Amino acid sequence: MLNKIFPPVADNNFNGHKIALWGFILFTLLMTLRSILHMFFEKYGFHEIANFLPIEGDPDPMLLIYRFFSLWVLCS
Repeated sequence: MLNKIFPPVADNNFNGHKIALWGFILFTLLMTLRSILHMFFEKYGFHEIANFLPIEGDPDPMLLIYRFFSLWVLCS
């Protein structure tokens, strides 16, 4: 019974179609680039893509808002 749940050896060979494998690779690259855009270029990813209007104040509240949204994008 445990051999069915936990197989003894994993060979790590993909037996599916090559289109599915390359589609997964392209999707992973797209999501990685999207996350990098939101993480390192907050002003462009947040204002241009999400159409968010900046909030002005002293001290600048936007730095904290940028950090929250960059972490939110990385977790999604």
